This record gives sequence, structure tokens and C-alpha cells, in this order.
Amino acid sequence: MLGALTFLLTASVRRPSLVLALHVAAMEDSTLQSKPVYMNEIEFAARFGVSRRTAQRWRLTGEGPRWVRLGPRRVGYCPVECEAWAAANTVERDYPNKNAQQVPA
Repeated sequence: MLGALTFLLTASVRRPSLVLALHVAAMEDSTLQSKPVYMNEIEFAARFGVSRRTAQRWRLTGEGPRWVRLGPRRVGYCPVECEAWAAANTVERDYPNKNAQQVPA
């Protein structure tokens, strides 16, 4: 850390534009890390094994995960929200097990 600080101080005396460029690059790097990465419709459909049309229908009916409009003809899905949606819609078992032994009442 001290070496980087010494370099910046030395560079600021000799070349102020270099320090500005380093500062801008550091700011851009930190903002890129905070932006979420979205899956497009095709990636979403492939990830969950459905067709694009099913993904579109889920969007229309509100059955699918939350999505973001990225442009007039482009939507995006946040992977974290998609996984949370899938976990919330996971059914353990909604039919009786035929091989399970019946407990007398």
C-alpha cells in the first residue's frame, strides 16, 4: 500500500494526467463490480430447460421470475433472482408415494 501511495505521489508531481487516468480506471473498475450481470431470454430459457415462448408467456402472466427491460426489444433476468424464484417454486412432492406403507389411523 505504501509503495502504491509513493508511486501516486511521485507520479502526481511528474505527470498529473497519469494520476487522473489511474483514478478514473479505479472508479470504473469499482462500478463494474457493483453492476449486476443479466441473462438474456435465450440464456434464461436454456438454464431452466424451457422454450423462449414459455419464458415470454411467464413474463406476460407473471409466473416467472422478475425481469428487467433493457431496451425496446430486450429483457434481462438477474441470475440470483432466477435461482431464488426456482427455489421458491420447488415442490418436494405433491402426490402420494405408492410404495410407502400406509399407517393405520
